[in-house]
Amino acid sequence: MQNRYAGDVGDFGKYGLLRCLCGEPPRLSLGVVWYLVSDEPHVQDGKHTRYLARDRERRFRASDPELYDALRKVVSDRREIAAVERSRVLGDAAFFSKPVDTGNRDAWLREALNAVAGRELVFLDPDNGLEMGATRLDSPHGGKFCGYQEVREFFYAGASVALHQHLGQSDPVESQVAWLCRELTGKVAPPLPPFALQFHRGTTRVFLVLLQQRHAETIRRGIKRLMASPWHKHFTGPLGFP
Repeated sequence: MQNRYAGDVGDFGKYGLLRCLCGEPPRLSLGVVWYLVSDEPHVQDGKHTRYLARDRERRFRASDPELYDALRKVVSDRREIAAVERSRVLGDAAFFSKPVDTGNRDAWLREALNAVAGRELVFLDPDNGLEMGATRLDSPHGGKFCGYQEVREFFYAGASVALHQHLGQSDPVESQVAWLCRELTGKVAPPLPPFALQFHRGTTRVFLVLLQQRHAETIRRGIKRLMASPWHKHFTGPLGFP
């Protein structure tokens, strides 16, 4: 996550999904690990805020008016994750916003685990998603990825885990998701099959979800509400193994 992305259309989908996954009162408690890295102003992305324009308001605001209005304020003011936290669009979520320390990643992970300890749903928000073989987690760009072992640590601390994942353009979404779910199954070994929901606005992305058995029914009901609401125009899923 980079501060300059705060409030873009990807955030709109991300927070809308989390608000649904946490369910109705009594809601699942939420923790967010931002995987914060320095802004990259030379890269011309992070500008997907046209969804907030008046001529697109009708198309997007109906999905979650409270969230939409809050993110409009974030984008019109200072775009940073601290503004998202202050907006309380994620309620009383616990946040970990320390930048990823690729030089001492184990210590950074310990702090992140402590910051969201006891939360029932933990969301991991790396720029790119799960680690790729070409980029070491301790390399200068490693902070843009989360490791499978890190996902495992959060999951086996007792939380259901959701995470942000960018996809490539060359292969079909379904085949990429199936491969990612197989990798998560092999490397994290959750008791229930992982799955994904695709968000169609902005860049090609999905949100991967690993369920704890005791949270499964609440999260599944949340997904049903999502797909029965105006959000269904923006999401596809759940997607998983073929």
